Amino acid sequence: METQLTRTLDELRESEERARLLIEVVKDYAIFMLTPDGKIASWNQGQSKSKATAQVK
Repeated sequence: METQLTRTLDELRESEERARLLIEVVKDYAIFMLTPDGKIASWNQGQSKSKATAQVK
C-alpha cells in the first residue's frame, strides 16, 4: 500500500520535472533562480540570448 508520503514525494518529483522541462525549452526569455538573499543561483539558456542581444544594442 502506497503511503501519503510516497505519493507526495512522487508528486513533488513530477512537478519539479515539469518545471525543469519548461525552463529548458524557453529560449526567448531569461529565467533566473535566486537565492534567499537575492543572488543569482542559476539561469536558463534564454539568459545567454538576452545578454548577447543587449550587448549588440
